[in-house]
Amino acid sequence: TPVYWHIPKASGSSMKAYYACMDLVLATQSGITQNHDQDEKLLVWKRSIEDGLPAKYVNVDATTEEGIARAKTLGLAKSGLADVVFTPIPAVATDMFDPKHHARFFALFR
Repeated sequence: TPVYWHIPKASGSSMKAYYACMDLVLATQSGITQNHDQDEKLLVWKRSIEDGLPAKYVNVDATTEEGIARAKTLGLAKSGLADVVFTPIPAVATDMFDPKHHARFFALFR
């Protein structure tokens, strides 16, 4: 699973918009908006343009330690639902993955 190390002010929002435009499923803080943090199972949902960036999201938040723990409990890595995971804490994000379900980290520096 590709994992983008979101460094503040280093084009992370542009990367999200780019991957959303490619119709990829994103795992980021937007995934838990509209009460999706209450979902008991992993699912992909689509946000409409009226609510912000129209994109498909997995209902997890990989930007916090609590969100990463929830993603691990729900089996995000095993599910293969996320095309790209965005996180500012890559050291913690590694906990979501295991030897059979690898992460491939990448970043953009400016």
